[in-house]
Amino acid sequence: MEILNWKDLLYPYEQTVDELLIKFNSIIKECRHLGVYSPIESVSGRVKRAASIMDKAARKHI
Repeated sequence: MEILNWKDLLYPYEQTVDELLIKFNSIIKECRHLGVYSPIESVSGRVKRAASIMDKAARKHI
């Protein structure tokens, strides 16, 4: 089995989540500024920890 550097492997996903949070929060602020209805109430995001990913993979037998 190949040893993975999880920090390096998950970094692009963390960047993507951060970028999406910025974009969605920008939409919320723009709607508030314009005084129009925003279909987005709040936004949060996360990337699962490596241990959590491994636990789930073990449960799914993959």
